[in-house]
Amino acid sequence: MKREYLVQELWSRLAAISGVQTTARNPKQPPKEGEFPRINIFDLEESVDEAQAFRSQKLSFSLLVEFFVEASSEQAGTKELMAFADSVVGAMYQTGLKLARQGHLGVIVEQKRSRVLRPPVGGPVFGLGIWFEIRYVEDLPTT
Repeated sequence: MKREYLVQELWSRLAAISGVQTTARNPKQPPKEGEFPRINIFDLEESVDEAQAFRSQKLSFSLLVEFFVEASSEQAGTKELMAFADSVVGAMYQTGLKLARQGHLGVIVEQKRSRVLRPPVGGPVFGLGIWFEIRYVEDLPTT
């Protein structure tokens, strides 16, 4: 339950970045012309890091944020992509390392970045993937 809330919270932060045309969660289709900047999020495997004695457990999951921008030229592509990457990371860390709105929800940590991606859509389109680890505590139901 909390995992879904965390994904929705982060997705809304990314969708609010100025100029973003499209966002998608776990998309099956590659980006299309006219959808840039586009942000895709993929929520990946979850693991139990530690079971607590008193009705809670520490969990973590990976969130891949993949984004594409249409650059003004081939030469400016990397510079414009990195500027957009700064906006993405800024949105993810909007409240610092802690994910909080009403109380403490979790912690977000950047893990790694991909190489520059070039989708087959024509034109100077550049992309990048950033993996984040989201750590949180989930209360277990009581019976």
